[in-house]
Amino acid sequence: YQKQAGANRKPKTVAWLDALWARHIIPALGTLKAAEVTHAHVRRLHRSLSETRPTTANRAVALLHHFYAWAAKVGEVPPG
Repeated sequence: YQKQAGANRKPKTVAWLDALWARHIIPALGTLKAAEVTHAHVRRLHRSLSETRPTTANRAVALLHHFYAWAAKVGEVPPG
């Protein structure tokens, strides 16, 4: 996903998004397969980040939204 999504982005944006995955999303959801992640997991991630980093919390959820839209489009997860 990151290679395809980063193709049309500036290098600094790609680096920032990679850091968001590495620092926040993977530690919170990394033990789960993509199809196993529920809305409750995402809400928990958002809540934990929003206590100290509300903007980062919103961007993490937006990044997950884009990831799951892409994953559904290529058939990696069920749509919806």
